[in-house]
Amino acid sequence: GVTWLEFENKFDPDRAKLLGMDTDSALFLQPECLEDCIDIILEVLENTPERNKLPDDMKHFGNLIIVDSVSQMPSRPELLSKKGMDSNNIGVFQRKMSQAQRRITNALSKRNVTIMWVNQTRAKLGFGFGSGGEMTTTYGGNALKFAVAQRWNMWSQKKGDNGMLIHFVNQKNNGCGMRPFLKAEAFMSFSKGFDYIDSWARAMQSLFICDRKGQSLIFKEGKFKGSTFTLNKLRDMYGSDP
Repeated sequence: GVTWLEFENKFDPDRAKLLGMDTDSALFLQPECLEDCIDIILEVLENTPERNKLPDDMKHFGNLIIVDSVSQMPSRPELLSKKGMDSNNIGVFQRKMSQAQRRITNALSKRNVTIMWVNQTRAKLGFGFGSGGEMTTTYGGNALKFAVAQRWNMWSQKKGDNGMLIHFVNQKNNGCGMRPFLKAEAFMSFSKGFDYIDSWARAMQSLFICDRKGQSLIFKEGKFKGSTFTLNKLRDMYGSDP
């Protein structure tokens, strides 16, 4: 099952269903702070049987927990403080996040549960040109970066009035069967979600099955003029979801 822990207060179930998400089978919760979020995660882990205790026909089933997002997640002292955000509250959040990762990682390694932490990149304070290193950072300290098995950097680029191109770069990959720093891109329509045929064509191009020259895609079988014509031809051949 899917457990969605939402801090952004921007989730639209109708739009999520339009994009292909099964909202009826997902559990949506809105914790108030980091501590409540960690308690919910640990409760889900405790109620999930360990992998070695599952029957053989159930070992491929698992749970997904989505935390959206770390940057909007306050700690309880920050929530109760009358002064609001200050440096002490930032330090409390980082320490609690570090403690939480140690507890979660131990329980997570024994169960078929995946946690997806959504975060935001922000400009690094005090960074000057020529000083070297990355110009951006993420909220919450380094504990989450060290604990996760994979880290993906994503950003969007508007492409026409119907959708946008999503870029993916793998920043970290531990024990997942592929090397880090892989890149990918996919087109997402505003009305239909990810375009599988367009993503399929981009994957074939990256694997040198076809080549793009200008507005044409060239396959071994021949040249299709116009990428829009080619994608429509592929949809006619294989359907909207190959």
